[in-house]
Amino acid sequence: MPFNYDKFLLFGDSITQFASSITRGYCLQPAVQEAYMRKLDVINRGYGGYNSSHGRVILPHVLEAEDTEQTKVKIMTIWWGTNDAVDTFQHVDIKKYENNMDEMIRMAKKRNIAVIVIGPTLHDTYAYTELYKQGVVEFADTAKNSTNKKYSEVAKKVSKANGVPYIDLWTLFLEFGGWEDLQDVDNLNSKDYPKIKELLIDGIHLQPQGYKILFENLQKVIKEFYPDLYFENIPEHLIAWDKIDNNDMENSIFSMERD
Repeated sequence: MPFNYDKFLLFGDSITQFASSITRGYCLQPAVQEAYMRKLDVINRGYGGYNSSHGRVILPHVLEAEDTEQTKVKIMTIWWGTNDAVDTFQHVDIKKYENNMDEMIRMAKKRNIAVIVIGPTLHDTYAYTELYKQGVVEFADTAKNSTNKKYSEVAKKVSKANGVPYIDLWTLFLEFGGWEDLQDVDNLNSKDYPKIKELLIDGIHLQPQGYKILFENLQKVIKEFYPDLYFENIPEHLIAWDKIDNNDMENSIFSMERD
């Protein structure tokens, strides 16, 4: 049916949830939806404060609701690890995180969904701590870039084991800042390295530039690994306006859907 659009599902924590917040400027979801307009609907299932254990519990229900006989989830991102890596009640042991990511990938692949995994990226301790001092955030900072790197590497490992692509934002952000040779990544903060403020809005969540880097690499990965799902290769629903036969509107408008 021409109005039952298949889907591009974004699944993760608050960094996914905020990927649709236009008040921040450029965001991931609007960028993806623009690319896939009239081709796939982009569904945001981001859950602020959740970790991969929560994600593992809710994903079957998300897929049951979204991947149906009428409309299929064709492609999805699985993006967890930022909350897992912190030393708070949100923390998930790295081995458990590995198991959670593996299980979620398998759930999606079982439904023939094209999966792209994203892991945790850089953290700005200085920016986050300043917000904590101001009472803007509730919990003291327990995140470390070195720990995020470990979780990123685990996500990459699980992706490879399942034969799905991985977007290494941790490394991509390092490359953006020119920090690849930095010896102590835990000292990478906006006080001493102000360029990181171009990537992170509060030490954790992404600035427009961070989402731009992600979107650019997301499209590269889709083009390489899932070319049939690259936006340029998916036909639009309904015929182009200048091809409509005004003497036979209904048949001409829906002609492509009947092919």
